Amino acid sequence: MHPANRSPDFISGTIARFTALGLPTETVPLWLYQQLCRCSDPEFAALFADHLDLPGICPADYLHKVIPTPSGALLGGIRFYGQDSTKPFVELLAWTGPIDLPAWRTAITTAWSRFKPTQFRMLAVNQPEFAGAVIDQSIHAGRAGVMAETPTTPGVALRPCPNPADAAAEVAAWYDAFAADHPTLAAELHPADTAELAACHANGTLDFITIDGAVAGLIATAPGPIDWLHGHVMIEEILAPAHRGRGAAAQAQRLLAARLATTHGSETLITGTIHRLNIASHRTAINAGRPAIMDYRFLPLG
Repeated sequence: MHPANRSPDFISGTIARFTALGLPTETVPLWLYQQLCRCSDPEFAALFADHLDLPGICPADYLHKVIPTPSGALLGGIRFYGQDSTKPFVELLAWTGPIDLPAWRTAITTAWSRFKPTQFRMLAVNQPEFAGAVIDQSIHAGRAGVMAETPTTPGVALRPCPNPADAAAEVAAWYDAFAADHPTLAAELHPADTAELAACHANGTLDFITIDGAVAGLIATAPGPIDWLHGHVMIEEILAPAHRGRGAAAQAQRLLAARLATTHGSETLITGTIHRLNIASHRTAINAGRPAIMDYRFLPLG
Protein backbone atom coordinates (compact mmCIF):
# COMPACT_ATOMS: atom_id res chain seq x y z
CA MET A 1 0.00 0.00 0.00
CA HIS A 2 1.29 3.46 -0.89
CA PRO A 3 2.29 5.57 2.15
CA ALA A 4 -0.19 8.25 1.12
CA ASN A 5 -3.02 5.72 1.45
CA ARG A 6 -2.16 4.53 4.95
CA SER A 7 -1.34 7.91 6.50
CA PRO A 8 -3.55 9.84 8.93
CA ASP A 9 -6.23 12.12 7.50
CA PHE A 10 -4.56 15.50 7.18
CA ILE A 11 -7.12 16.84 4.70
CA SER A 12 -10.06 17.88 6.89
CA GLY A 13 -7.95 19.77 9.41
CA THR A 14 -5.90 21.52 6.74
CA ILE A 15 -9.00 22.62 4.84
CA ALA A 16 -10.56 23.87 8.08
CA ARG A 17 -7.50 26.06 8.74
CA PHE A 18 -7.80 27.77 5.35
CA THR A 19 -11.58 27.97 4.92
CA ALA A 20 -11.84 31.11 7.03
CA LEU A 21 -9.72 32.94 4.45
CA GLY A 22 -12.55 32.79 1.93
CA LEU A 23 -10.20 31.35 -0.69
CA PRO A 24 -10.69 28.21 -2.81
CA THR A 25 -9.46 25.06 -1.05
CA GLU A 26 -10.28 22.42 -3.67
CA THR A 27 -6.57 22.03 -4.44
CA VAL A 28 -5.66 21.14 -0.83
CA PRO A 29 -6.25 17.36 -1.15
CA LEU A 30 -4.03 17.05 -4.23
CA TRP A 31 -1.29 19.15 -2.63
CA LEU A 32 -1.37 17.00 0.51
CA TYR A 33 -1.29 13.84 -1.59
CA GLN A 34 1.83 15.15 -3.33
CA GLN A 35 3.50 15.86 0.02
CA LEU A 36 2.61 12.40 1.31
CA CYS A 37 3.98 10.79 -1.83
CA ARG A 38 7.31 12.39 -0.98
CA CYS A 39 7.54 10.00 1.98
CA SER A 40 8.68 7.35 -0.52
CA ASP A 41 9.77 9.21 -3.67
CA PRO A 42 13.49 8.66 -4.45
CA GLU A 43 13.44 11.40 -7.09
CA PHE A 44 12.39 13.91 -4.44
CA ALA A 45 15.14 12.73 -2.09
CA ALA A 46 17.64 13.07 -4.94
CA LEU A 47 16.87 16.80 -5.20
CA PHE A 48 18.77 17.11 -1.91
CA ALA A 49 21.12 14.11 -2.02
CA ASP A 50 22.56 15.01 -5.42
CA HIS A 51 23.73 18.40 -4.15
CA LEU A 52 24.51 17.80 -0.48
CA ASP A 53 27.17 15.61 1.06
CA LEU A 54 26.41 15.56 4.77
CA PRO A 55 28.17 13.07 7.07
CA GLY A 56 25.96 10.23 8.25
CA ILE A 57 23.07 11.21 5.96
CA CYS A 58 21.66 8.89 3.30
CA PRO A 59 19.20 9.84 0.51
CA ALA A 60 16.22 8.35 2.37
CA ASP A 61 16.77 10.83 5.21
CA TYR A 62 15.57 13.62 2.92
CA LEU A 63 12.14 12.03 2.42
CA HIS A 64 9.10 13.49 4.10
CA LYS A 65 7.92 11.78 7.28
CA VAL A 66 4.64 11.18 9.08
CA ILE A 67 5.37 11.10 12.80
CA PRO A 68 3.03 10.48 15.74
CA THR A 69 2.64 12.69 18.79
CA PRO A 70 0.30 12.33 21.81
CA SER A 71 -1.97 15.01 20.29
CA GLY A 72 -1.98 13.83 16.65
CA ALA A 73 0.23 13.15 13.65
CA LEU A 74 2.66 15.52 11.91
CA LEU A 75 3.71 15.63 8.26
CA GLY A 76 7.03 17.32 7.57
CA GLY A 77 10.37 17.30 5.83
CA ILE A 78 13.89 18.62 6.22
CA ARG A 79 14.81 21.90 4.51
CA PHE A 80 17.82 24.23 4.44
CA TYR A 81 17.48 27.98 4.78
CA GLY A 82 18.88 29.73 1.74
CA GLN A 83 20.00 26.29 0.47
CA ASP A 84 22.75 26.44 3.12
CA SER A 85 23.49 22.95 4.47
CA THR A 86 24.58 24.48 7.80
CA LYS A 87 21.09 25.94 8.37
CA PRO A 88 18.69 22.97 8.55
CA PHE A 89 15.08 23.35 9.64
CA VAL A 90 11.98 21.18 9.48
CA GLU A 91 9.05 22.26 7.31
CA LEU A 92 5.85 21.30 9.12
CA LEU A 93 3.37 20.81 6.29
CA ALA A 94 0.24 19.51 8.05
CA TRP A 95 -0.99 18.03 11.29
CA THR A 96 -3.97 16.36 12.87
CA GLY A 97 -5.39 17.34 16.24
CA PRO A 98 -4.73 20.52 18.22
CA ILE A 99 -1.52 22.52 18.27
CA ASP A 100 0.73 21.07 20.97
CA LEU A 101 4.10 22.78 20.78
CA PRO A 102 5.87 20.81 23.55
CA ALA A 103 4.86 17.49 21.98
CA TRP A 104 5.67 18.74 18.49
CA ARG A 105 9.13 19.91 19.51
CA THR A 106 9.96 16.56 21.06
CA ALA A 107 8.70 14.57 18.07
CA ILE A 108 10.37 16.79 15.46
CA THR A 109 13.71 16.88 17.25
CA THR A 110 13.70 13.08 17.55
CA ALA A 111 12.55 12.35 13.98
CA TRP A 112 15.15 14.60 12.33
CA SER A 113 17.91 14.26 14.95
CA ARG A 114 20.52 13.39 12.32
CA PHE A 115 20.28 16.92 10.91
CA LYS A 116 20.29 18.67 14.31
CA PRO A 117 17.70 21.30 13.34
CA THR A 118 17.20 24.15 15.78
CA GLN A 119 13.82 25.33 14.46
CA PHE A 120 10.80 24.32 12.44
CA ARG A 121 8.56 26.34 10.15
CA MET A 122 4.78 26.29 9.88
CA LEU A 123 2.22 28.18 7.79
CA ALA A 124 0.18 30.14 10.30
CA VAL A 125 -3.37 31.28 9.62
CA ASN A 126 -5.27 33.31 12.25
CA GLN A 127 -3.29 31.62 14.99
CA PRO A 128 -2.04 33.14 18.24
CA GLU A 129 1.43 34.52 18.61
CA PHE A 130 3.79 31.82 19.83
CA ALA A 131 6.67 32.57 22.17
CA GLY A 132 9.89 32.80 20.19
CA ALA A 133 8.15 32.75 16.80
CA VAL A 134 9.70 34.77 13.95
CA ILE A 135 7.93 35.47 10.68
CA ASP A 136 9.98 34.31 7.70
CA GLN A 137 7.74 35.36 4.82
CA SER A 138 4.15 36.49 4.42
CA ILE A 139 1.84 35.37 1.64
CA HIS A 140 -0.02 38.30 0.10
CA ALA A 141 -3.02 37.66 -2.14
CA GLY A 142 -5.76 39.65 -3.81
CA ARG A 143 -8.47 39.03 -6.40
CA ALA A 144 -7.73 40.67 -9.73
CA GLY A 145 -11.17 42.26 -10.04
CA VAL A 146 -10.98 43.87 -6.60
CA MET A 147 -7.43 45.11 -7.13
CA ALA A 148 -8.39 46.67 -10.46
CA GLU A 149 -10.97 48.86 -8.68
CA THR A 150 -8.34 50.55 -6.49
CA PRO A 151 -7.73 54.25 -7.32
CA THR A 152 -5.01 54.76 -9.90
CA THR A 153 -1.79 56.76 -9.92
CA PRO A 154 -1.52 59.13 -12.94
CA GLY A 155 1.29 58.66 -15.43
CA VAL A 156 2.06 55.02 -14.65
CA ALA A 157 1.62 52.42 -17.41
CA LEU A 158 2.81 48.96 -18.43
CA ARG A 159 4.75 48.25 -21.62
CA PRO A 160 5.28 44.64 -22.75
CA CYS A 161 8.93 43.63 -22.57
CA PRO A 162 9.98 41.85 -25.78
CA ASN A 163 13.25 40.31 -24.59
CA PRO A 164 13.62 38.40 -21.27
CA ALA A 165 17.43 38.55 -21.44
CA ASP A 166 17.38 42.33 -21.69
CA ALA A 167 14.86 42.47 -18.86
CA ALA A 168 17.09 40.28 -16.68
CA ALA A 169 20.04 42.59 -17.30
CA GLU A 170 18.00 45.62 -16.26
CA VAL A 171 16.71 43.83 -13.16
CA ALA A 172 20.24 42.81 -12.15
CA ALA A 173 21.44 46.40 -12.43
CA TRP A 174 18.52 47.71 -10.38
CA TYR A 175 19.15 45.02 -7.75
CA ASP A 176 22.80 46.06 -7.52
CA ALA A 177 21.68 49.62 -6.84
CA PHE A 178 19.13 48.38 -4.30
CA ALA A 179 21.77 46.25 -2.56
CA ALA A 180 24.05 49.24 -2.18
CA ASP A 181 21.31 51.06 -0.25
CA HIS A 182 19.85 48.04 1.59
CA PRO A 183 22.56 45.38 2.01
CA THR A 184 20.87 43.41 4.81
CA LEU A 185 17.60 43.00 2.95
CA ALA A 186 19.31 42.41 -0.40
CA ALA A 187 21.16 39.44 1.11
CA GLU A 188 17.78 37.75 1.62
CA LEU A 189 16.52 38.40 -1.92
CA HIS A 190 17.56 37.38 -5.41
CA PRO A 191 16.75 38.96 -8.77
CA ALA A 192 14.69 36.95 -11.25
CA ASP A 193 16.96 35.44 -13.89
CA THR A 194 16.46 35.10 -17.64
CA ALA A 195 14.79 31.68 -17.38
CA GLU A 196 12.26 32.90 -14.80
CA LEU A 197 11.46 36.01 -16.82
CA ALA A 198 11.19 33.96 -20.02
CA ALA A 199 8.43 31.90 -18.38
CA CYS A 200 6.61 35.12 -17.53
CA HIS A 201 7.12 36.39 -21.08
CA ALA A 202 5.59 33.20 -22.47
CA ASN A 203 2.45 33.93 -20.45
CA GLY A 204 2.28 37.55 -21.56
CA THR A 205 2.99 38.95 -18.10
CA LEU A 206 6.46 40.47 -18.45
CA ASP A 207 6.21 44.25 -18.53
CA PHE A 208 8.31 47.33 -18.06
CA ILE A 209 6.77 49.84 -15.68
CA THR A 210 6.79 53.28 -17.25
CA ILE A 211 6.24 56.72 -15.73
CA ASP A 212 5.26 59.39 -18.21
CA GLY A 213 6.55 57.11 -20.96
CA ALA A 214 10.02 56.48 -19.48
CA VAL A 215 11.05 53.00 -18.26
CA ALA A 216 11.05 53.05 -14.47
CA GLY A 217 10.99 49.39 -13.47
CA LEU A 218 9.69 45.92 -14.25
CA ILE A 219 6.85 43.64 -13.12
CA ALA A 220 6.46 39.94 -13.94
CA THR A 221 4.08 37.16 -12.90
CA ALA A 222 3.53 33.53 -13.84
CA PRO A 223 0.63 31.16 -13.15
CA GLY A 224 1.41 28.62 -10.45
CA PRO A 225 0.98 27.64 -6.81
CA ILE A 226 2.35 28.74 -3.47
CA ASP A 227 1.86 25.45 -1.68
CA TRP A 228 -1.82 24.67 -2.32
CA LEU A 229 -2.84 28.24 -3.24
CA HIS A 230 -3.03 28.71 -7.02
CA GLY A 231 -2.99 32.03 -8.84
CA HIS A 232 -0.67 34.34 -10.73
CA VAL A 233 2.48 34.50 -8.62
CA MET A 234 4.53 37.69 -8.44
CA ILE A 235 7.94 36.64 -9.78
CA GLU A 236 9.50 40.08 -9.87
CA GLU A 237 8.71 43.72 -9.26
CA ILE A 238 11.44 46.29 -8.95
CA LEU A 239 11.86 49.98 -9.65
CA ALA A 240 14.92 51.95 -10.64
CA PRO A 241 16.25 53.96 -7.66
CA ALA A 242 15.02 57.30 -8.95
CA HIS A 243 11.42 56.10 -9.12
CA ARG A 244 10.97 54.46 -5.71
CA GLY A 245 8.51 55.76 -3.16
CA ARG A 246 6.09 57.38 -5.60
CA GLY A 247 3.34 54.72 -5.69
CA ALA A 248 4.33 53.36 -9.09
CA ALA A 249 4.83 49.79 -7.88
CA ALA A 250 1.34 49.55 -6.40
CA GLN A 251 -0.17 51.09 -9.51
CA ALA A 252 1.69 48.57 -11.71
CA GLN A 253 0.09 45.74 -9.74
CA ARG A 254 -3.34 47.31 -10.19
CA LEU A 255 -2.80 47.64 -13.95
CA LEU A 256 -1.66 44.03 -14.14
CA ALA A 257 -4.72 43.00 -12.12
CA ALA A 258 -7.02 44.81 -14.55
CA ARG A 259 -5.48 42.89 -17.45
CA LEU A 260 -5.73 39.52 -15.68
CA ALA A 261 -9.32 40.24 -14.66
CA THR A 262 -10.12 40.69 -18.36
CA THR A 263 -8.18 37.70 -19.67
CA HIS A 264 -8.56 35.22 -16.80
CA GLY A 265 -11.57 36.44 -14.81
CA SER A 266 -12.10 38.83 -11.91
CA GLU A 267 -11.71 36.03 -9.32
CA THR A 268 -8.14 35.30 -10.44
CA LEU A 269 -5.78 35.51 -7.49
CA ILE A 270 -2.54 37.48 -7.62
CA THR A 271 -0.25 35.99 -4.98
CA GLY A 272 3.32 36.21 -3.77
CA THR A 273 5.61 35.83 -0.78
CA ILE A 274 7.35 38.80 0.82
CA HIS A 275 10.24 38.58 3.27
CA ARG A 276 9.57 40.01 6.73
CA LEU A 277 12.29 42.65 6.32
CA ASN A 278 10.91 43.94 3.03
CA ILE A 279 8.68 46.60 4.55
CA ALA A 280 8.36 48.59 1.32
CA SER A 281 7.07 45.56 -0.61
CA HIS A 282 4.60 44.73 2.16
CA ARG A 283 3.28 48.29 1.98
CA THR A 284 3.11 48.19 -1.82
CA ALA A 285 1.16 44.92 -1.84
CA ILE A 286 -1.34 46.22 0.70
CA ASN A 287 -1.80 49.49 -1.20
CA ALA A 288 -2.39 47.48 -4.38
CA GLY A 289 -5.12 45.39 -2.73
CA ARG A 290 -3.07 42.32 -1.77
CA PRO A 291 -3.14 42.00 2.03
CA ALA A 292 -1.07 39.46 3.95
CA ILE A 293 -3.27 36.41 4.51
CA MET A 294 -0.79 33.86 5.93
CA ASP A 295 2.69 33.81 7.43
CA TYR A 296 5.47 31.26 7.37
CA ARG A 297 6.74 31.31 10.95
CA PHE A 298 9.91 29.86 12.40
CA LEU A 299 9.58 28.39 15.89
CA PRO A 300 12.52 27.26 18.03
CA LEU A 301 12.96 23.60 18.83
CA GLY A 302 14.96 24.28 21.97
